[in-house]
Amino acid sequence: MFLCRPGRCWDEFACRYAYPSGAVGDVHPLLATCAAEERLREQALKRESRRRRSAKRDVTYEPTKSSRGGGSDGDYYAVLGVERDATARQIKEAYNRLVLEIHPDKNPSKSAASQFDAVTKAYRVLGNAEKRRKYDIGGTSVVEDIGEKKRDAVRALFGGDALYNIVGDVKTGSFSQRVVDGLDWTQDELAACRQRMLQRCRDELLTAYLQPLQHGNTKTGGHHDGVGLTDVKRRLQGLLNTGLAKEVLCAVGQEYMRVVRYSEARSALQRLQFFLHVIAPHRVQRRVDKWRALGRIRQHTFKDSAAMVDLAWYTSVEELESTARWVATAVILDPRLPLEERQRRREALRVIAETFVVYGQVYKGANRQTMDTLMNSLREYKQQQQQQRRDSQ
Repeated sequence: MFLCRPGRCWDEFACRYAYPSGAVGDVHPLLATCAAEERLREQALKRESRRRRSAKRDVTYEPTKSSRGGGSDGDYYAVLGVERDATARQIKEAYNRLVLEIHPDKNPSKSAASQFDAVTKAYRVLGNAEKRRKYDIGGTSVVEDIGEKKRDAVRALFGGDALYNIVGDVKTGSFSQRVVDGLDWTQDELAACRQRMLQRCRDELLTAYLQPLQHGNTKTGGHHDGVGLTDVKRRLQGLLNTGLAKEVLCAVGQEYMRVVRYSEARSALQRLQFFLHVIAPHRVQRRVDKWRALGRIRQHTFKDSAAMVDLAWYTSVEELESTARWVATAVILDPRLPLEERQRRREALRVIAETFVVYGQVYKGANRQTMDTLMNSLREYKQQQQQQRRDSQ
């Protein structure tokens, strides 16, 4: 944020400082030149698949042959004995024929069970149009989507899907994104995905928190009190039981409050003083905590759950605050909004920030006692997600 022009943020997508839009549904102009997020993911997947195939060209090894079709167990087309351009009907006919031949009840061979499992697994993928498309792009690893499981685990640690809608994901660069997703992202694609995430968080804050508070509350004695705030509190109560949700809420609420206080400064000198005495020391401390956590990494660290949670928090909270700062700046400092609207939003955001801090708690580090509670909440969240997937099927 500039001292003379408050409200400007670094636009990673356009590589310049600009005023982020505070209007619901407003889209970054450059996103019109980008494909949808799912399409970007497919492009990254294709590049990663080409890279892997290129790396294997010079490798000599004896492939494992399946008993049917003479192909590798990882080549589902070879397992079923069909061509890659086979129709859905041809795939189903091949599967039915093989099942009759190798079913353990009809085939006394010791390998019949494993052969049957391989054929069934191949048909489950090739018999499903969407799974087959993914398999054709990136192979078996894409169909299983290990990256999605990793993303879900990280998201659950920081509060789950409901909290993600307002605080976003932790930022990952091209290297760490490849580790999590197993995809070969470019910096432009990551910037486009992050810009869309910021816009979703801004819209969620406005539509689900600020607007209900502005429209439903009555102001009494300088404090918001009414239906709007009650709805916000009820919404927050449903977000507190997953992972580090309370700690995330507290950190985000404090960042909202810093933006509110910064916006209240009437001159560049006041903004400079606030930056030097409040904002800069906080950011420096966050950076020190991060490097201190990284400096404590040892071989045994990755076997210690509490140490890993500490590492995840200190290396990620800085980015969660960065997202909160961008969102809050867009909401209350967009100069294209009328002055009265910005003032109303600022007061509403102040109440939201205070409520987040009250319902949250400061992160105090992980230990055995807190880890038990954390693991229980993650297990419950996983069970809820699995139940929701079953209900949607």
